[in-house]
Amino acid sequence: MSMSMPIPMSLNKQTPKSKPSPINIVPYTYSTYIPIDKQQVELDKIKTVDQFISVKLCDFNRAHNIALECAVEMHNQWRKTYIEQYGNLPRIKKNQNGIDVDINVDRSILDSEFLEFNYNMALFVASYIIIYKYTHIEETASIIHTKWLIMSPWAKDGPLDVSYEQLPESEKQKDRDIYNMVYNLYLISIDKV
Repeated sequence: MSMSMPIPMSLNKQTPKSKPSPINIVPYTYSTYIPIDKQQVELDKIKTVDQFISVKLCDFNRAHNIALECAVEMHNQWRKTYIEQYGNLPRIKKNQNGIDVDINVDRSILDSEFLEFNYNMALFVASYIIIYKYTHIEETASIIHTKWLIMSPWAKDGPLDVSYEQLPESEKQKDRDIYNMVYNLYLISIDKV
């Protein structure tokens, strides 16, 4: 035996139709409720990738092979752009021992320290792509720039010590080129599996 509840009288009455009161709708934005510090998000991702690299996780062998291939190509691309702008003028940088070194040279005679820098950057980018499976070029290029600043203490307070968004287009393109090179090799490495 089931008992039905009586409908309260207040709900049973029909009320005359009235004009609904206006409602102010505020557009929802993520930052309205949770402030996001873009730089902190990038630094957290960089720290995560660096930790994965340090313990050789994230398909390290694949990232390592991509980085080996990219290190030389990164120098070749940089040099090609440099020669287009400045010809064969030397590009002097100090190595870790404080000695002036011309980096506008063929990779076969380039100080190994500078190829190692390119290797470490390519290893970072390859590991980032493997870990995050992220293909949005501008966001990844921004992270590449932030990582480059971390790896380049000599750039502190210089013209490139700014956020990615503030870089000149030519500098942004360098970060995009690194991403494209590494990402294309990553796709090739997947096809080989």
